[in-house]
Amino acid sequence: MDDLTDVGCEGEILDCATNAPAPLPLEVLTRQTGMTKPTVRHIANDPTERGTLEYADAVYVAGKRLINHGLRSAHRCGSSLLAQTCAQQPEDWFCLPM
Repeated sequence: MDDLTDVGCEGEILDCATNAPAPLPLEVLTRQTGMTKPTVRHIANDPTERGTLEYADAVYVAGKRLINHGLRSAHRCGSSLLAQTCAQQPEDWFCLPM
């Protein structure tokens, strides 16, 4: 991990939580981030309070707020990319959703 600021560490924790195939126990999160347990707990408090990370039953998962942001962003980007592609290639009008 290159960015040792709180924001960089928070980003690393959120990356691990969103890329994980299952909820992450603290031990796994510390191993993946290279941070100590106290550091992970301290850094994870802020996103947990904001709902971008959830901690329950001794595991961390991506929070509802983060998932909602991701879905909305994907929807917007997908719509924008689709419109741009169809505008650049009008012969491919079949790509427009019905």
